[in-house]
Amino acid sequence: MHHRHLSHLFGLFPGHTITIEKSPDLCKAADNTLYKRGEDGPGWSTTWKIALWARLHNTEHAYRMVKHLINLVDPDHEADFEGGLYSNLFTAHPPFQIDANFG
Repeated sequence: MHHRHLSHLFGLFPGHTITIEKSPDLCKAADNTLYKRGEDGPGWSTTWKIALWARLHNTEHAYRMVKHLINLVDPDHEADFEGGLYSNLFTAHPPFQIDANFG
């Protein structure tokens, strides 16, 4: 069930209604959702997943997602890699997304 949409986790990030201290069961469910959604996805989704993993205090997953996001992509070989950044810091995935590149 790899999918990039995470709007149902708004309460965890950017919201504050789901927290480890106040709602550990919901955080466990959010953790499960993120695990099942996978680590692939465009720049905006990767950035959101980084923040969600960080809110869950899962530094290993957050760091792995940061490395995935900041991987430099050669425009001449972009078909070989999904995700990452070009040297101008725009996200390297079709289509060009304003929210990922200017957000």
